[in-house]
Amino acid sequence: MQDWSKLRFLVVEDSATMRVWLRNSIIGMGGKSVDQAVSYSDALYRINNREPFDVILCDYILDDGERKSGKPKDGQHLLEECRLRRLIPTSCVFIMVTAERAYEQIFAVAELAPDDYLIKPLTPSILSERLARAHDKKQALKPLTDHFDSGDYKACIEAAQATLATKTPYALDCLRLIGECLLKLNRNEEAHQHYNNVLVDYPRLPWARLGAARTYFALDRYDESRDLLESLIVENSDFCQAHDLLAHVHEVKGSPERSRALIKDVLARNPRAIHRHREVVRMALEVGDVEDAASAYAGMFEHGAGSVSLQASDFSGFSTLLMKSPGAESTARLTKLISTLNDHYLKLDSDSEESRAYRLSELVAQYARAKSTGNAAEAGNFYAQINTAMRDRPISDNGMQMAVMEIAISAGDENRAAEIARKVLADYYGNDAMTARIVAAMEHGGMGEIAKRLTDESEVAMQNLNRKAVGLAREGKMQEAMYEFIRLADETRNLSVTFNAALAIVRALEAGTRDEALARKLAHYIEVMQNRDAGNPRTAQMLQMARPFLHGADARA
Repeated sequence: MQDWSKLRFLVVEDSATMRVWLRNSIIGMGGKSVDQAVSYSDALYRINNREPFDVILCDYILDDGERKSGKPKDGQHLLEECRLRRLIPTSCVFIMVTAERAYEQIFAVAELAPDDYLIKPLTPSILSERLARAHDKKQALKPLTDHFDSGDYKACIEAAQATLATKTPYALDCLRLIGECLLKLNRNEEAHQHYNNVLVDYPRLPWARLGAARTYFALDRYDESRDLLESLIVENSDFCQAHDLLAHVHEVKGSPERSRALIKDVLARNPRAIHRHREVVRMALEVGDVEDAASAYAGMFEHGAGSVSLQASDFSGFSTLLMKSPGAESTARLTKLISTLNDHYLKLDSDSEESRAYRLSELVAQYARAKSTGNAAEAGNFYAQINTAMRDRPISDNGMQMAVMEIAISAGDENRAAEIARKVLADYYGNDAMTARIVAAMEHGGMGEIAKRLTDESEVAMQNLNRKAVGLAREGKMQEAMYEFIRLADETRNLSVTFNAALAIVRALEAGTRDEALARKLAHYIEVMQNRDAGNPRTAQMLQMARPFLHGADARA
């Protein structure tokens, strides 16, 4: 029999009738401490300022007045914010209570994984039964999840192993936590063996198959990761994390279009997944598809207004994209972005970098709107404020830096644009797509000569970067040189560095080194070169040199 008298409950419900029903049901179960919130902001205040809650029962649709005015805040937003800002521990039971039955809403909430999802109308017995089930599990795993929440993954593994020895009914949860901890600790070989051991007893278990695919990816075994993920998705088409990892595999293997198509397919089922819209924007901009990037931004703000998942750089990035297509539609969208920022994100009482970034993004949007309407004086005023903000307290986020660079180019401020471009190029050293974006932006603004100079400087920096590996090779330290080239190739994804790394591996294998991991790495580099630059003679040359060390499908023509 559960003793609910010692637990702290929070009921989040905008309907007074349902709020009273939930409170009375909890009291009828023996609960004594039942706090109540009537809206998203009310709930957030109580979570931040009261003693920690043990159980949160939250309606999906909240703030009826705000929803009618087009400024929605719902239970999904609350759960997102609690998770992203770590406002509640993993041991807190969070249950969504709603009348919503639409696929999109259920799918979106399920991806956030609340502890349960209860459909109205409810009975006290159903509430008690489901709450007891969730609470029992959370309490049994609390010693483990407390370690996980604090980042002490070794202690979490030890606690999970000790719990397994007790013949716990939550053995699978313990095994799952062990796998997550091993991956967090970068103990990838151990994690790989761990997931394989789980799959011996549970061969169709989705999370274990995903874990195995993650370890394949971490070990550069991309083909095996892809094959496992594709079979997993066939059997579990709504397993979004598997889609995300498969998209990453395609991109790393040099197939960005396949990656983008896969992400968009999942977005069609859960358009509220802001991080996927952001990925589509990134990939679209990398290939110069401005129309698709604008469409992804529009979807991001249509489905995510008010979400804590929206970042300041999302606002500034969309603003600078809209600025390039002036007109009534762009002006209206910019006005809506500014309104959304003021309604949800401008936390004037905070001096954190996050709050300052939102305030800067509002200035960027104001500048973009002034440019879109042709108001030069107003644009100049906002540009001065942007410069002051960046000078006094610069923002480190590269997305914001890129936006301010676009604004500086638009304002004709060559010095500021060049200063920011140099910093971003350094951070994205060797990233061809980012280099192309910066050059295109500067050329469009009539700064082609400056862009050429900066890219020349970047090339010199690349030579300096390679110098260590080249120097090791000249000293006859071929193995050290090879691993330095591999490190550079994996960090920069620059094709020239990829070629050097592949060449170093070929030389090592020709010298008699027998290492299956190196052969897999070589196959991966060859595939990247073929997908991204198949017409380059050096790609064909490298394939010819590498063919004796490749196997089966890896040795394609």
